[in-house]
Amino acid sequence: MVGAQMFTLREFAKTADDLARTLGRVSEIGYCASGVSAIGAMNGDDPEVSAEVARKMLDEDGLSCAAPHRNWEQLLTDTNREIEFHQTLGCSYLAIRSLEGE
Repeated sequence: MVGAQMFTLREFAKTADDLARTLGRVSEIGYCASGVSAIGAMNGDDPEVSAEVARKMLDEDGLSCAAPHRNWEQLLTDTNREIEFHQTLGCSYLAIRSLEGE
């Protein structure tokens, strides 16, 4: 699987329309998967693009979800929500964004 890392395209994914357009372009140039990390439209407590909407966008462009980078603390404290997020996206793998030093 060759996937695009959306962190490198984050400036083009700040809104729902931006994300849809960018995923379409990612698919057009030949990628078969995309990460969903650092996407402005998916950030925050009430994101413009939910996991459900992101999955629909990925499906429409024939993309699968590659391992998103997630916050370690969130994985520990809200594990069920994180599992649901990944299942909704059809993601079998995740990556830890970074670990804070002590």
